[in-house]
Amino acid sequence: MFSVCVICKNEEQNIEKCLTSFQNTDCELIVVDTGSTDRTKEIARKYTPNIYDFIWCNDFAAAKNYAISKASNDLVMVIDSDEYLDQIDIPALERMIRENPDKVGRIKRRNTYERNGQQQENREWINRIFSRKIFHYEGRIHEQVMRLDGSEDCETYQAPVTILHSGYDLPEKERKKKAKRNIELLELELQHLVFTHPYE
Repeated sequence: MFSVCVICKNEEQNIEKCLTSFQNTDCELIVVDTGSTDRTKEIARKYTPNIYDFIWCNDFAAAKNYAISKASNDLVMVIDSDEYLDQIDIPALERMIRENPDKVGRIKRRNTYERNGQQQENREWINRIFSRKIFHYEGRIHEQVMRLDGSEDCETYQAPVTILHSGYDLPEKERKKKAKRNIELLELELQHLVFTHPYE
């Protein structure tokens, strides 16, 4: 099968729901903690022994690449701690994986949130299933799955997997805190690009 890789920090409100949603899939669960001070790791230990610490370095790609390096399987599915498995057709997924060994599987994500007292939802397809022998993550923030050989050819297929995402359903204070963090990481990424490609 494949390994499900999760990075997290102070996600005691979400990590149990995330991990339990994969309990009946026979997938290996890999949890990488980037500095939790709450019960995140304690809760995660109930569902997997594969828990690792990663010193946060303001780089989501680095954290996710570390997580996939800890997997026992070369084939991985990367999931955020505020995402939960909703639907999966394992026989169909296994067939697609066999037929598309050098492609990236796109899974459907349902983003649910409440605004002005109304429950809302939008859907998107995101790249999440791949072989770590061929692909990895790049980008400090809004990280993308890219080929290890540096080529831009990244073919995909639509995998029969649907996840729910609650990360947008935050109080205004938390949304502002998250936005501030993202802006800081984007500024760091821009500085890196200017330094490494000054004349482009």
